[in-house]
Amino acid sequence: MDKSFFSEKNITSAYKNLCKNRKKHPANSDIWHFRFHWPQLLPQIINEVKSNNYRLKPMQVLNKRDKTQVVVWSSQDAFVIHLLTLYLQTKLPVHKQCQHVKGHGGGKQSVRELSKTIPRYRFVCRTDIKGYYSNVKKNILLQQIRQYIDDPIVLDLIS
Repeated sequence: MDKSFFSEKNITSAYKNLCKNRKKHPANSDIWHFRFHWPQLLPQIINEVKSNNYRLKPMQVLNKRDKTQVVVWSSQDAFVIHLLTLYLQTKLPVHKQCQHVKGHGGGKQSVRELSKTIPRYRFVCRTDIKGYYSNVKKNILLQQIRQYIDDPIVLDLIS
């Protein structure tokens, strides 16, 4: 496994991001156990991932105060997924028009470009494809990823 996956920078970034995103979670949330036991959990997580024994757990359904529900990964899984994301960002190509990527302009740039372009058209249609991710052909996506990633452990985490 590539050493950059578990670089100190990636571990620190993934951990801080997780803590920041879950700082308002209730007292019975697993984030507090994860944070309290962090020094013991990190070596276990690294060992499980490196030995290709890490498996994501089922997502959790949380009830919010307003009676709505939200589905989240366990804190440990969210940490590993964030590490995977940081790793993949350095390995996979990104099209120059992907403005959501850092350094590509962001939302403000998108709005500026739309404002410039819209007057040339009589109609504008905004779309959001319902069920997009559930319709992605996973085997084709994995074939495309294999062009850039050859680490069997990383590929297993992705699949």
